[in-house]
Amino acid sequence: MGGLRDYKNGRELVQRIAAGDERAFADLYHALSPAVFTYLVRVTGDQTAAEDLLQEVFLAVWEGASRFRGEASAKVWVLRIAHHKAVSWLRRQRPATDLDRAWLVASGDGVEAAALAAWEHDRLMAAIQQLPPKHREVIELVFGQQLSYAEVAAVLGCPVGTVKSRVSHALRALRHLLRDLRATELEQ
Repeated sequence: MGGLRDYKNGRELVQRIAAGDERAFADLYHALSPAVFTYLVRVTGDQTAAEDLLQEVFLAVWEGASRFRGEASAKVWVLRIAHHKAVSWLRRQRPATDLDRAWLVASGDGVEAAALAAWEHDRLMAAIQQLPPKHREVIELVFGQQLSYAEVAAVLGCPVGTVKSRVSHALRALRHLLRDLRATELEQ
């Protein structure tokens, strides 16, 4: 499969799923499950929970395909379902504490560049870990999933202005957290 672009951003696949087409469901799962899983891991901070939630998301896709209106892309629709599943899970849990996952992979030449990139990645992950879930999710959707603000708004079910505000607050908080981490590292 050449990706969702072959299916008008997945809308055609969802229509076929609504008609009971298991192959279309498999194609949509194959195309979107890696991105959805990554989103769920980053928002929940729990790989096992993300695996369970991924199954719940795609069960909801199968059961709810007939209600898909096609106003957004299939990816945005599926991420919106994932968002609701993750929020429900987070409400039942304590705040996530383990976000140290490979997310932003830096590249460079040589061992020194790789070590520096890993160190910077660890600092960034430590800072992201301290963000509230609503800020972690906008960071993931905008920078990890590379969705536009309008698409993020559709996923979260809020105005674009709210997305912009959350991104701004999250980036400001990250700057402060990274500065505090650096100050702590210098003291040690």
